[in-house]
Amino acid sequence: MGIKSFIIWLLIISIVLFIYTIVIVPIKTVKKKVLPEIIFKNSIMYDIDIHGVKQLIESKKMYHYSNNHEEFYYLNMLFKSKNDKKEVVIDSLNANFLNMTKIILKFRGDVYYNRSDNTMLQSQSIDYDRINNHLIGNQKFIAIYKDNKLEGDSLFIKKGEAIIKSNNNVSTPVKLDIVINKKETNETN
Repeated sequence: MGIKSFIIWLLIISIVLFIYTIVIVPIKTVKKKVLPEIIFKNSIMYDIDIHGVKQLIESKKMYHYSNNHEEFYYLNMLFKSKNDKKEVVIDSLNANFLNMTKIILKFRGDVYYNRSDNTMLQSQSIDYDRINNHLIGNQKFIAIYKDNKLEGDSLFIKKGEAIIKSNNNVSTPVKLDIVINKKETNETN
């Protein structure tokens, strides 16, 4: 009788341990944090084509991850672009943080954009969609284009079409759409 009860208790203990290791332990395990593949400190990244340097990104820290996204901390960007008259203009952009993927650039914290043709944009959060070529901001911003100033709490800029849309502007608390006359833009640039 003693051997029979010993085997029953042994079976019960083995079933409990089996359930504990298969069911309970995996529930308690924490997801592993994705670690960067490459880490740069005080880095400068150049984007070069056959015409020379197109873009420069300087940052205090840069993390490159295996899923093709990069994070930059305290960055300064300089890049060349052309205005409507096909003249080269220099753009500068500063931010505390950038999460960069192939499609979306997410700038966070003290975002400041300045262009050499008297264009300026300042906000705490701006996203740039590379595919659709538009900027979206859902926080307070200040935008200056030549002598025009626009302040609000929601921003949409369609690059290449000279369209700026804003909600809850400081001057007029309604939705505002500004379409900059392209003919005027061509003459003044």
